[in-house]
Amino acid sequence: MKRKNWHLGGYGLVPEYPTNANIQNCSELLRLLYYGAMPRILLVAILAISSSLFAADEMVTIPTRQGITQSFVLTTPDSVSPDVVLILFPGAQGKINLRRENGQIKFGESNFLVRERQRFVDLGAATAAIDVPSDNRSGMDDGFRMGQKHATDIGFVIDDLKSRWPTAHVFLVGTSRGTISASSVAYRLKD
Repeated sequence: MKRKNWHLGGYGLVPEYPTNANIQNCSELLRLLYYGAMPRILLVAILAISSSLFAADEMVTIPTRQGITQSFVLTTPDSVSPDVVLILFPGAQGKINLRRENGQIKFGESNFLVRERQRFVDLGAATAAIDVPSDNRSGMDDGFRMGQKHATDIGFVIDDLKSRWPTAHVFLVGTSRGTISASSVAYRLKD
């Protein structure tokens, strides 16, 4: 299996694939789909669906600061060891309400990054969707997101992820107010 080259696209970290189709009009596109690309498109669709079925969600809670825990949803592709791990910071108050009910992992998926994490996993990356720490159950304000306590908590998350995949590259990704977390933590940890 050929290794993907990763680059920063307009919407974040995406795999780079060469394109070689020169399509001038709609009829050429339809002919390409029908005669050439359709079997490959179907294969890609089947593989994407199957990888979605085999990705695993895990609820992880780790101790961080004195008496404090940090929880996150870890979603990984089952068949490969990821080269890239994305730590996802949801916007608003950062609360995804991660919990276990009747033995099943439950959490709110209204945030874009949390809801779409499977797309990153389909590309071979692992994701860690961050919930609020145990001392901020009502949510994280901007002051907390920019503070050392938050950076310390996420430092422990990074340590946990690096213990699972020592050679993987870890990226911090935020949406809306989650970008405050991503940029502040990156600045404070500088690794």
